[in-house]
Amino acid sequence: MRSDRAGEPDTGPDWGKRLLLGTVALAVLVAAYFLLAATVPRWWSQRVGDAVDGRLSTGLVIGLALGVSCTLLPLLVAWFGLRSLDGTALPPARQCRTPEPPPLGSVGDPGPGVGAQPTRVPADPVPMRS
Repeated sequence: MRSDRAGEPDTGPDWGKRLLLGTVALAVLVAAYFLLAATVPRWWSQRVGDAVDGRLSTGLVIGLALGVSCTLLPLLVAWFGLRSLDGTALPPARQCRTPEPPPLGSVGDPGPGVGAQPTRVPADPVPMRS
């Protein structure tokens, strides 16, 4: 445990150590990204090339099957995950309502009292005098 000059223990975080560890972790993540971005596509192309053995028709069928399955499967999982047990979508739109706005033409606070009527703007306002 560190202590400051007065002899009391320092309870605050060591920001220098945290900054150094964060920088090292970020550098490792960036290096892993670039390494995987260079190797995974080449590895995948070798696997697909071995599977189709150079035949265009087989490559077309396998490519379409993988593309459809890798697109539809996550969409189906998300769709089923967003459905409730009784078959309605979550959340129901009728449960997410906002309060009704005031009627058109009402201005300001109706004032105190039960049943006070809001002030209405007249249809024909009085013209201004010059």
